[in-house]
Amino acid sequence: MATLSAVLYFLSQHPYGSFPLILGLCNIPAVWWFKRTGNSRWLWWCLLGWLAAFANIFVGRLANTSFLEAFGSEGTAVIVGSEPAHASFNEQPIWNYTAVLKTADGGDLKIGFDTLTASLYPLGERFLVPPQGERFVVRYVPGFERNIAIMAGRSEFGKRQRLAEARAALDQAAAQWALGPRNPQFVREYREALQSFLQTHRGDIDPALADTLERRRAALDAAAN
Repeated sequence: MATLSAVLYFLSQHPYGSFPLILGLCNIPAVWWFKRTGNSRWLWWCLLGWLAAFANIFVGRLANTSFLEAFGSEGTAVIVGSEPAHASFNEQPIWNYTAVLKTADGGDLKIGFDTLTASLYPLGERFLVPPQGERFVVRYVPGFERNIAIMAGRSEFGKRQRLAEARAALDQAAAQWALGPRNPQFVREYREALQSFLQTHRGDIDPALADTLERRRAALDAAAN
């Protein structure tokens, strides 16, 4: 597992640098076999090499994250330092982070990642940088601990971010309802937003606020009936 983790780490961290490596691993044996035997069937490996090299650019990090989530051990980490990488992506600066990983057996290891290549779970979520000094949950494979997946869904910083995003959606629905309280679409969207927010985040907010939102949802339900 450690060897596979190291391979996936390299592919996900260096998608463009690994492009010629993947091509070479597939194309060189295929061309050599063709020259030796004249069997053109093996030239399909050349096409496979091109497809694999291109696919790694777009899904290499997702493959690495899925592997760590499925087969990794659970630990925690804390960012202890950060510095700009003097580079940017999509006009956003890239930062390098230094962290200390606490392994499942109680060990402490220094690791590093950056905002461009870090693996985040759940898949498809934008990268959220854990606040410096705050402990967060990770998954890793023993023997190659530098390859980690940040489990945002199980870390406090990720929970706060999702709560803030859900609250923003609720506030938007409330604002448009306040401007058009007789608009059926606004009423329906506000009711749905209240119901979704309470179902997901009731335990994450102040009980008094939860009661207020519940009464508001009940009033909208009663008015609709």
